[in-house]
Amino acid sequence: MHGAGVAPELLQLGGAAPIGDSRGLCWNPVLPEQVATLRRHSAELWHLSHGVSTSSAAEAGCAPPPRDGDTFGCGRWDPHHAHSLGLGCGNGILTLDARTMRPGVCIESAHAQPIRSLDFNPNMSNVLLTGADDYYVRFWDLRKPSGPLLSLRVPLARAASSALPARFIYAPVSLRFAPLLSARRLAPPLSAAPPLSAAPRL
Repeated sequence: MHGAGVAPELLQLGGAAPIGDSRGLCWNPVLPEQVATLRRHSAELWHLSHGVSTSSAAEAGCAPPPRDGDTFGCGRWDPHHAHSLGLGCGNGILTLDARTMRPGVCIESAHAQPIRSLDFNPNMSNVLLTGADDYYVRFWDLRKPSGPLLSLRVPLARAASSALPARFIYAPVSLRFAPLLSARRLAPPLSAAPPLSAAPRL
């Protein structure tokens, strides 16, 4: 807490960026001194240190999108693996090992349109949720990246869909797992997922 009349300390992470270039700031829930900044063409890792009178940030690594022409759209730290950062990169999914800044799991063409939001299941390791401009919400097991566990089309005009599991709310750019989401509802046959090759007709 800052006392009355004391301005909070601000840290600048990286240099100035063009308007619209920034894609987000991701705090690591397991290692609170670690933070990632996302820009269209780079994911940068920072280590924060706090002294008695001042704080500082040191850049610890930087990674570009793995494919030419792709851009980062969103990111989230994996709460089960301290050094794993999940990224939406174009219409694909990428996990980045923060110790080496090298890709781990890669799922190309996970959606037909750019991915705008993703989240890790807080109760089940390796389960990931993604939402994209193709109006599909997809659940993934990163150990079996060949296809989604579940794929649901959600009309953009509706804030919530009865087709989604209970206590789950869809928003175009902010998807989150509800704390009590039942794992049993995330494992239909893989054949239930529609083809990924084409975007739905709007």
